[in-house]
Amino acid sequence: MRLLSLLPCLFLLTSAAHAELTDLRARTTGLDGQIWIGFDTQPSSLTLEETAHGVRLVVEGVDVRSRVVSPAHTDLVRAVTLTPQAGLAHIDLDASRDWAGVSAELRHGGVLVSIQLGTTGLPADGGDAAQVRLEHTAATHPAQDAVSPVEDGAQITTASVSRQSTEPATETRPVVADAAPAPAPPPPSSGAAAPTPQPSVSSEDECERLARAVADDPWNERLLVPHAACLADQGQTREATGIYRQILAFEPENYAAAVALADLEEAAGNRDAALRLYQQAASHARSDAQAAAALQRARALEGGQ
Repeated sequence: MRLLSLLPCLFLLTSAAHAELTDLRARTTGLDGQIWIGFDTQPSSLTLEETAHGVRLVVEGVDVRSRVVSPAHTDLVRAVTLTPQAGLAHIDLDASRDWAGVSAELRHGGVLVSIQLGTTGLPADGGDAAQVRLEHTAATHPAQDAVSPVEDGAQITTASVSRQSTEPATETRPVVADAAPAPAPPPPSSGAAAPTPQPSVSSEDECERLARAVADDPWNERLLVPHAACLADQGQTREATGIYRQILAFEPENYAAAVALADLEEAAGNRDAALRLYQQAASHARSDAQAAAALQRARALEGGQ
């Protein structure tokens, strides 16, 4: 039997909130897996615990409904169980195969779980294969999206590749639940600079084409950014925000997604979140012009506070 360490740790953020699960996605690339658990507000703290069949996330500042999510594809997990507690939630991830190590981070808008898969490829059965090494890594930047309930507007998306490949699989299967679109955010306060317009797409036909392309290739960042811009232009700001957070969860250096999400946060009146995102975009700019534009937006927000 392997001897694996458990490193308990607790990360605290300054703001407490009550949030509901909005997004749950998973993907695997070779022997690396990631699960994004998104909420509509920022969770306040995170603890990771080992269980007989996987891990438990103890997330504070979150108000979830009791339910069990069974993903259509079990590359990483057999089930995700959500259990509400007083002021927090237990989220149990039931491993479907050997996990060699697990880490969890609080990110902007949710929790990112990173999994190192074992080389045996055996399904977890509560024995050695279910034992994992737990690590905790504090997030150093805001970011955000893993397997979802087909009930409250969350999405379920999984992607997998063979161990010989280093590229994500092109075939993924999203299932989107029916949910009423969120209302358009209010305009920013008069003291703030007007947000930079979202990248516009030329026509409704082009937006429909992008939506079909994203359904066929949900992890293609070149498709996701303009698709999210389409949704924002159509007033579907909650859906657009979720896509930008998904991108930033796995690619925090994505300038376009950071600026676009900052614009939406600013328009919704979330000035602190917008400021962090503009600063994040500036730190990952690919040119002096990009950095200057993002910093100008950040300074405008700071000056209006």
